[in-house]
Amino acid sequence: MKPEEFIFNKKNEVKNEIGNNEIITAVSGGVDSLTAALLVNTVAKDKMTCILIDTGFMRKNEIKEISLEMRKIDLKVDIIDASKEFISDLENVDDAEDKRKIFRERFYNVLSEKAKKLNAKFLVQGTIAPDWIETVGKIKTQHNILKQIGIDPESKYGMKVIEPLSELYKDEVREIAKFLGVSKKLFSRQPFPGPG
Repeated sequence: MKPEEFIFNKKNEVKNEIGNNEIITAVSGGVDSLTAALLVNTVAKDKMTCILIDTGFMRKNEIKEISLEMRKIDLKVDIIDASKEFISDLENVDDAEDKRKIFRERFYNVLSEKAKKLNAKFLVQGTIAPDWIETVGKIKTQHNILKQIGIDPESKYGMKVIEPLSELYKDEVREIAKFLGVSKKLFSRQPFPGPG
């Protein structure tokens, strides 16, 4: 896969899909969501708002650091503090799989509320191949998987989901990120453990 070919093809694909509509992009500070955001930003520009959710499960000061880094690369970021809701939802839940599913529901409800406020019809997210492979294969549920397991995000949450990286693996995403000019600090950042 040549990064320039992938980017060119995906840009056209996304542009045809979103048209002139408002969109939101879920970002976590990880390379997957950041790369998806940068890729879509090349065609969406002022129609795209990145949403960074403070779930209460991030590293100390991480939300602030991520938002500063994203603003440096000209991405418009809105931070939503939903930490109380996430922590309350997961209190007294012991099973890891149950935690991931509860987390998923809160995650998409928060994004859905924001999409309604911004009149956004599309949600871009950095889903990659291992996310849906693990979920579909029942290895473990990834919180960002919906349509691959039969959940229609448009009817349930009011947003159509766009996943420009869903056929890629992490090393390929890092190559795209490098090509798009993402700093090593961001594209090599280690993700924080998931909600399970």
